[in-house]
Amino acid sequence: WLLKEFPEYAPDISEADGLSDEKKIWHIRRLLEQKRVCDRAILIDGADQMEEDISELLLSVLSSIRREKEKGHTFAVAVSSAPEYFEERKAALRGAFSQGTMKPFSSAEVNAFVQMHAARRGKRVDAKVVHQIRKKAGSSNPYYLSLVMQKLFMMSREEFAQAERLAPGMEGLSCYMQGQVKEMPDNLSELTVSMLKEAVQKLGVSSAGNDARKVTVTMLKVLAVSGGLRLSELERIMELLGLRLLPMNIERFFSYLYDSFGEDREGRWNFKHRLIKESVLKEMTSAEMKNIARAVSIQKTEE
Repeated sequence: WLLKEFPEYAPDISEADGLSDEKKIWHIRRLLEQKRVCDRAILIDGADQMEEDISELLLSVLSSIRREKEKGHTFAVAVSSAPEYFEERKAALRGAFSQGTMKPFSSAEVNAFVQMHAARRGKRVDAKVVHQIRKKAGSSNPYYLSLVMQKLFMMSREEFAQAERLAPGMEGLSCYMQGQVKEMPDNLSELTVSMLKEAVQKLGVSSAGNDARKVTVTMLKVLAVSGGLRLSELERIMELLGLRLLPMNIERFFSYLYDSFGEDREGRWNFKHRLIKESVLKEMTSAEMKNIARAVSIQKTEE
């Protein structure tokens, strides 16, 4: 965004989307040194969920901002993260920022968050279901709530039929959802694994001649090992692994899990949270990692 905002300080801005992270950081530092970003504000959410190398680059930028602040330039940055993220980096930041603790979501905020997510689907969640969600130990965490909502909106036809057997219409759906929420893990990591497994089962990326679950699980493992890929790159790597992907099915899978996957400006799809990637990696054997890493390497040499 900064590079787009000040093109005169980045002569190769037309190629900015293809620049390395190091080059982008260099441009941002140059902008700061030229005093052209005064009275700006940036919010960086979930710094602890970034990839480690990007996280360290972020620290480098923050240090530059600190130096500009000392010169009297106004440049506001708000960074959210797990508490330990900044505790481990206090020395690097050298008191450049004031630190506070965000309060857990209140009941009203949980309700607003849930209904906001439901509205994205053109729906509304019954008050009894929201009440059950609020009772979960992890409900004060926005990411936990987003996983809960993704699981609820992955209901299959069979599940809707089960809900109808409980009671007609919305009453049965509410009862079924309440039961689903009760069974969900309170632990964030466990809920992440549960959500991924359910997504594989219900939203498996179908492909002619291949088992949908196997294709989807392998696709997730490829993303975890590679660190993000364009759809064409993902298709080729899967082909090298003996599996065929259909782009339409991949995009459907990613779009359905909109809070778990994202597409960057360069068209690369990746996990939005490091926790999801780590959950996938934990399920992999060393042999699988080596096999996928080899396929990723072959694909890169073909470019």
